[in-house]
Amino acid sequence: MVQKRGHRQPSNRMVLLSKMNRSLFVELQQLPNVGPATAGCFGIVGISQPSQLTGREPYALFETLCRTTGRRFDPCLLDQFIAAVRFMDGGDARPWWEFRKVELKIRSTNQKVAQ
Repeated sequence: MVQKRGHRQPSNRMVLLSKMNRSLFVELQQLPNVGPATAGCFGIVGISQPSQLTGREPYALFETLCRTTGRRFDPCLLDQFIAAVRFMDGGDARPWWEFRKVELKIRSTNQKVAQ
């Protein structure tokens, strides 16, 4: 089967994670797209467990991280923040690289509606 570029099927792991009750995740590294470095960055902004991500604004968390550390992080880390927060808010587990284009499109549409 040939798939169109950019239209990959979700991995079995992502499908299984999406079906799990979010309260079962007790460590940040259990979340899709969160490894040791990303968990450490969450720790800098006061997030030590997955439940603390629910209802949070990933852009604000990322800006707080940059301000607190005095450095600008790669936007891919922002994508990981978005992926983790959206997952804990009940969204499907998806690879982090799928988020920026979708989120920017949503923000652009919302700004046009507000004008």
